[in-house]
Amino acid sequence: MIRHYIQCWRKAFVWRGRAARSEFWSFFAVNFAVVSVLTIALGAVSAIIALLALEIYGAFSSIVFIAVTVRRLHDTNRNAWWLLVYPVLPLAMITPAFLHPDATQFNAMRLAATVLTLVFYAVMALPGDKTANAYGS
Repeated sequence: MIRHYIQCWRKAFVWRGRAARSEFWSFFAVNFAVVSVLTIALGAVSAIIALLALEIYGAFSSIVFIAVTVRRLHDTNRNAWWLLVYPVLPLAMITPAFLHPDATQFNAMRLAATVLTLVFYAVMALPGDKTANAYGS
């Protein structure tokens, strides 16, 4: 798992090729653990230091997450435009609800955003192509 996490960091700017399910989910899990440890450990020292460290780590890890997600989409023979499903579409759907605070509309938008996010993670869990596809072998 750590091996895949490190491999993702080494391929932070590699947008071509493919990433197996294990590579994507290992990065996802270890990244979650790192953020959790940073939050707990640094939060005990100072909330400002914790926030600053999380912002810096989050900025860099977001680049890695996008890169591994693009490669994972390639592994399932999908192009990188699928990346718009997460988080752009949920954000675009929730934002109008904040501008017009109607509880019914907000709940409907939140539900739609949740469903789209679950669809995205379901696609990430699909097996990759066993043979070569348009994005490599």
